[in-house]
Amino acid sequence: MSEQESYTLGDDPRLARLVAALQALPGFASDGSVNASARGLVVLLLRWTAHHAPNGDLSIYTPEVLASATEWDRDPNELVAILQQSGFLDARGRYLGLKRMFSSYENFIRWAFEE
Repeated sequence: MSEQESYTLGDDPRLARLVAALQALPGFASDGSVNASARGLVVLLLRWTAHHAPNGDLSIYTPEVLASATEWDRDPNELVAILQQSGFLDARGRYLGLKRMFSSYENFIRWAFEE
């Protein structure tokens, strides 16, 4: 089994924390679509990061830019806060997913752009 196949987003504990953070937001749907929304946020962030911040450092981008990249239609600061709370961003806004998910950038790129 390749590294790309061995990583499953659904098994990542950060995803569960992200789902819980989304469910805690006022007015956010609390049905089964929350899990899909959380997965979508992560995948959009991964793909956008590969193009615009391949070193994983998102700290140079404003919350508004990250909100646009993930199609977040609420308060951009709220997005950054829940990504930090769940562990997908550190306190300085650097994306933590790449090194935890993939030991090599090449495997990440294959996964992120696989059709």
